[in-house]
Amino acid sequence: MKEVFSHNRPDKLLLIDAAADALVLVPGEYAIVRFDDVEDVRADPTILDSLRFGTVTLTNLRLAWNSRGDPNGHSISVGLSTVTKISVGNLHGNRQKEAIGLEENASHDKGLFITGNRSVVLHATFNQIGYKFELKSSSREFTQQNANFFNILQSVYRAHDTTRMYRRVRVRSSIVRDGQPVLLSREVILDNIRNIGLTSAIGVSNVLGTFVRTSHRIIWFSPNNESYNVSIPYIDVLGLSLKDIKGSEDKLLVFSVPANDNMKEFLSPYQELDKKTLRSKDHKGKGLSSYSIATFAFDMTKAASSVPIQKLAQNVLMAIQKAHARPDYGIEIKAQGSADDISALASYEQGMSISGNPTGTEATKVGLQTGSKDAEKILRVIQAVVSRTNFTTQYVVNNSCVPGIADDKEDTSGKLAIALDNVLGVAFQPALGAESLGDLWKL
Repeated sequence: MKEVFSHNRPDKLLLIDAAADALVLVPGEYAIVRFDDVEDVRADPTILDSLRFGTVTLTNLRLAWNSRGDPNGHSISVGLSTVTKISVGNLHGNRQKEAIGLEENASHDKGLFITGNRSVVLHATFNQIGYKFELKSSSREFTQQNANFFNILQSVYRAHDTTRMYRRVRVRSSIVRDGQPVLLSREVILDNIRNIGLTSAIGVSNVLGTFVRTSHRIIWFSPNNESYNVSIPYIDVLGLSLKDIKGSEDKLLVFSVPANDNMKEFLSPYQELDKKTLRSKDHKGKGLSSYSIATFAFDMTKAASSVPIQKLAQNVLMAIQKAHARPDYGIEIKAQGSADDISALASYEQGMSISGNPTGTEATKVGLQTGSKDAEKILRVIQAVVSRTNFTTQYVVNNSCVPGIADDKEDTSGKLAIALDNVLGVAFQPALGAESLGDLWKL
């Protein structure tokens, strides 16, 4: 058995002037907000203004900017996992004077953090190279719009950062308390097997521990030292295989995953995986990258109970396939409105049904009731994006699924429960005991 999985993860990539198909939403990705007439402040000053201004689309995985003059050629896609800091910048020279002049004509709001002569600066690192992108709305209402842009971007970035356990393999992290794994929202345990050995491709000693298979990931930890653990989300798995043990008829269950600095003892030879899976999707432009590979091998020979490794491998394979087809990236920030609002927002999409809604879109109210002050605030701060960009958004309101469970029933997904963070003015899906994004950051 040797399975290799495609790894198209825009949250981990930084693409500049990529092909149009690089900006199409991937499974599990959805658009949150769009801002028109946004200037790429750091663009080459010699280029035409029509190429300098464009549209920013923020999704749960990345920020993308498309040039108004050449939307299929001049573009930026910054994965939220590559972002290191979001700050406020100052414009300089004549452009600052022009901005100040516009600000004097605009209505003044002393409560805003970003004023007319300020821009949003995105700091990112990709392939060990630092990047800086500076964006600013050109609208005469830019004072309010830039403030909204900064606040929404900052809150989405924080929500993305605090849910990294859904998307990234972690080693030696705080995932076990009192002998039990700390579960994610919507996560359930499917198997719990003791005395499973963990080893690696370079011969790290076989350490016995507890192997936990959940709906979202594989968790392994040593009962004698709970800080020695690994969490492997299914959506971050590059390869799954069964490997022979020398001098034995038994096999190892081997996971190949993208490596980071904390996995030096688990680094794997580059040739062990199909090289095609180690590269991002074949897009023209900057941003193509190879991943370093880490290998985690699990030995079932000393398991507390008899575990048919072939059956376990098949269950894990099904979970990975389902997670890649319908991934749960953790972050849930959605615009909410009435059925009429949804229909209007979706009116530009192809594949309209007879009722006037896009095929597959469920025009129902979830979470907060339309017409309330909370709902009005959500609709005002977070604008749903469906049209006039390269992002082919199909759903404004949809269902959430639990990936990895081998269940062929259609009606297994539940409705999203949306709450409002009154401080940030952002809608999100709350975890148990969390009534604000601030509560989520403390979990």
